[in-house]
Amino acid sequence: MLVDFASLKPHSRVWIYHSKRKFTPDEKEIIYESLSSFTNDWSAHGVPLVSSFDIKLDSFIILAVDEEAHGASGCSIDGSTRAMKALEERLGLPLFDRAQASFVRGNELFTFPVSKLREAASTGEWNSETLCVNTLVATKGELESGFVIPAGATWLKRYLPAAPITG
Repeated sequence: MLVDFASLKPHSRVWIYHSKRKFTPDEKEIIYESLSSFTNDWSAHGVPLVSSFDIKLDSFIILAVDEEAHGASGCSIDGSTRAMKALEERLGLPLFDRAQASFVRGNELFTFPVSKLREAASTGEWNSETLCVNTLVATKGELESGFVIPAGATWLKRYLPAAPITG
């Protein structure tokens, strides 16, 4: 059962899907059409899920379920994966690429392949204070408070140059 994203409670579970570039207005229309239909009919064991979706930073699709009302089951999660794969195919954009890290500078989003993070940090392209998108948030509450945070407060800190030891 599709509800307004803002009405979902902070404990609602979220899944994040990422595009390496911003969605066009036509792509956003396709996303809204596809996910409105999917979330309106999404259920677990025949029970409608209180669910919604949102687009953040014009590049991230957030799918959410209020599991207090009824939990998402393995089969219903598989259904959401199929829906997102179908959307990915329709858009011709990879949405499941977890080998990218996204950063925010002003109104711009930029990404680096994980394999290039150490090099990009050593050349000053990002540092511990550079805002990054934390795709590891698990709930709507975490999304609201920790979706865009300094890279040094995330798993990305392991790619930063070691601080010199003074003494």
